[in-house]
Amino acid sequence: MRLFVAAIPPPALARRLADATAELVPPQLRPTPAENVHLTVHFLGDVAPDVVPALTTALAAACVHHAPTDLTVEAIAPGPPRRPRMLWGTAKAAPAYEALVNAVAAAAAPYAPDARVPRPGTPHLTLARPRGRAALRDWPAPRPVRDGRIPVTELALVRSELGPHGPRYTTLATLPLGGGQPAGRR
Repeated sequence: MRLFVAAIPPPALARRLADATAELVPPQLRPTPAENVHLTVHFLGDVAPDVVPALTTALAAACVHHAPTDLTVEAIAPGPPRRPRMLWGTAKAAPAYEALVNAVAAAAAPYAPDARVPRPGTPHLTLARPRGRAALRDWPAPRPVRDGRIPVTELALVRSELGPHGPRYTTLATLPLGGGQPAGRR
């Protein structure tokens, strides 16, 4: 299973970001549907289905030691900065968020051997990607985002299934911060 851990923005913010992105994107980019907008905390890659229960338990145990925090989406901009490949909703990482990312990565490490190196200092939401192998030379200028607060009170363990019309995401568990038990979702 292809998995990642994410912070999910409030639905109203996800819709505003998706709508603002739709106004910016040239035809070579495919906007992310509002229901798929998320902030990837840690990409786990391929994980064996039989370790998902233990992975969920380890992630939940890591999350309970971290207080809820906030992230604020500041702009819709090309990313990564040096060699853009997509449009991002960019946010600044607070020390509490960076500690959370590192704890999630450490908890997942025994169960997710294909996990990417965590990037706690570059939180972002992917808002548009190239269609197929399309390359874009002239990216839209960054656009500020107002009221882009994401209250991070829980994380989600998400399954990603790639398809011809884009990925399909399924939340497998929610992982409350600062206390609580993991809650399964279907």
